[in-house]
Amino acid sequence: MRNTSRRMNASLVVAAASGLFIVSLITRVEGQGAFFDPTGSMNTPRTQHTAQLLLDGHVLIIGGSQIIDGDAHFLGSTELYDPGTRTFSLLSGTLSTPRSQHVAALLQDGRVLIADGYANGFLTTAELYDPTTDSFSPAGKTHCPGERQTATLLPNGKVLIIGGYNGNFVWGCDTEIGDLYDPTTGTFTPTGGSGVPQRNNHTATLLQDEIVLIAGGRADVGHAWNSAALYDPSSGIATPTGSMSQARISHEATLLQDGRVLITGGRQGDGSGHWPVLASAELYDPATGTFSPTGDMTMPRSLHQATLLDTGEVLISGGETSEDNTFTATGELYDPITGSFSPITATMSNGRRNHTATKVLNGDVLIAGGDYNVGTQPAPPTPLLPWNVAASADLFTSRLPSPDLLVSALSAATGASPTLSLTDTTRNQGGAAAAASTTKFYLSADGTLDGGDTLLGGRGIPGLAAAASSAGSSSVTVPGATAPGAYYVIAKADADNVVTEIAEGNNTKASRSLILRPDLTVRSLSPPSTAAAGATISVTDTTKNQGWAAAGLSGTNLYVSSDAKLDAGDVFLGTRGIAGLNAAATSAGATSVTIPAGAAPGTYYILAKADGGNVIQETVEKNNIRKSSAVSVGPDLTVFSLSAPSSAVKGATVSVTDTIKNQGGGAAGVSTTRIYLSTDKTLDGDDVLVGSRGVPGLAPGASSSGAASVAIPASTATGTFYLIAKADGDDAVVEAKENNNVKVKSITVSP
Repeated sequence: MRNTSRRMNASLVVAAASGLFIVSLITRVEGQGAFFDPTGSMNTPRTQHTAQLLLDGHVLIIGGSQIIDGDAHFLGSTELYDPGTRTFSLLSGTLSTPRSQHVAALLQDGRVLIADGYANGFLTTAELYDPTTDSFSPAGKTHCPGERQTATLLPNGKVLIIGGYNGNFVWGCDTEIGDLYDPTTGTFTPTGGSGVPQRNNHTATLLQDEIVLIAGGRADVGHAWNSAALYDPSSGIATPTGSMSQARISHEATLLQDGRVLITGGRQGDGSGHWPVLASAELYDPATGTFSPTGDMTMPRSLHQATLLDTGEVLISGGETSEDNTFTATGELYDPITGSFSPITATMSNGRRNHTATKVLNGDVLIAGGDYNVGTQPAPPTPLLPWNVAASADLFTSRLPSPDLLVSALSAATGASPTLSLTDTTRNQGGAAAAASTTKFYLSADGTLDGGDTLLGGRGIPGLAAAASSAGSSSVTVPGATAPGAYYVIAKADADNVVTEIAEGNNTKASRSLILRPDLTVRSLSPPSTAAAGATISVTDTTKNQGWAAAGLSGTNLYVSSDAKLDAGDVFLGTRGIAGLNAAATSAGATSVTIPAGAAPGTYYILAKADGGNVIQETVEKNNIRKSSAVSVGPDLTVFSLSAPSSAVKGATVSVTDTIKNQGGGAAGVSTTRIYLSTDKTLDGDDVLVGSRGVPGLAPGASSSGAASVAIPASTATGTFYLIAKADGDDAVVEAKENNNVKVKSITVSP
């Protein structure tokens, strides 16, 4: 049952000590459209695990621990949650080292960094998950080992890992606050200096100005910090900032849409031996560097989760509510406009702490695993602790009574140059129907939509009911003059702003990075079919840029080869300069080249290599070479025509006329045409020489015709025979081709 008491919040300006905050429009009937909904359970119960939203919209569940017969067992298994089917599936890839209380961060290239944690000892190792191969690989060791750290992805692509605990209240770092992981080098380096105390069970929040706020945490066996610090990635130094009004550990920090940070709950450590759970909350203002109280939560909470919703509200879920390990199944919402918390009437499937809460692409929040009190779910046969570990999961849905369009999935792939194949899913995650709209696609160099991005095209989206989606594919053309480099396709739902939405700042989604480069290839190559050694010939080629980006100046190199494979034995003939080519553009032209004077008669090939100087970085570097059809170098004698009587008596003499042609590219010397009588059409050693004719030297393309007197041997049997004429019958002329010298004519021999 949902709460129906009314609370109306409109878009307004909130005054603060630092100036003015513009706050997103929120219009909600209290509790309406805000509820918990059980979803599929994980395959393995988990607590102190991590959950990471991947670029494709799935949620990666990593490691953790579970309790079996009262003992902790540490997990190396991983699962993937599919928001479309609302199910979990175990992955084949597992952690190389089982771990719990570790940290995880999504890198800009889509991989996930997992570091440190605990598994029967404090860990110093790290590993990387690659979603394209579903595999884990080592990623080095940290300098600040332990558990209960924080991991923050910085705008420069590096990951800041802060603090940690490695036993007996010894911190992971002696002089620095933590480690900085660089994915380009795969290394960890100490960072932060020594001006800020070490801590664990703290929070780290990336502010809008790209500075990291570090707040609270455990100081020693009985105390918590109320201090806070700011880490500047540009200098690698952490410096103190204003202190919280309350020392806290195991609290939550949430960056609000207006740039302030909400601090909620946690435990207070005052050295008395008690760690009371807190209901208080406060706000950090980065403009003034100070904390100030805000409304209290409806109940104390520690080891809970706080998640910023698309509405601008903050979802508070679960947590422990007292020192006696009582966990709650309730949730509440923080309204940044009124500075107050209100309960959600619906509850989760069980009370939880040490769970994960991950906002998925449609704005829902996946809440998974954690500890739960025995009695709220079936307990193990002989529990030794007052809690057990959950496999259950809930989805929190917050749909306001207005449409809210967003792109929930987007993939881009290079198709036939210069087109990109796009697949997107546009979803209405709001609580009311959306009219028809258009999702448009832009090419961006930085993944952020701005005026410098190029419109590629769009896809019409029909009217969508609340929670409905439209999936489709589009083919768009990359502008031909696009410079080589890394690009993103950005899809923007309701790009023409025809739908009035509850949230207008969540309409865009960027694809994974696409590397767009030129790709030069020789599409056609036409030399003459014959040539002479030392002769100059004209070779015509067409060079095309079949890639997805413009190519600069290059040259197409020409070679002569005896085997059609470019290697060190081939002779360079010349280069045709190619002007810069846009994507899909071609350049055609002829080049005069000279066949080497020492080339022996035979069959050769002209090879053309695009980007012959290897000056262009291309998408594909192995498709630049094209071979021509065969080029005959030297003379090539052939029997162009052959005529003789169709019959003759044995012992008679007949006249046989032939035309010999030099169809090669080089001059042929004097030769002899010989005529044989054969029982078949193949010239071999059994055939009888019956006549010959001398042939003068022939220039390329020249012919010689003449007659020879041929005597049919008297001993010849009667029947069908064949006269075979062979040009250059003595093989005196070295020719380009030696297998095309014969021609056959049938003759009937009678008594």
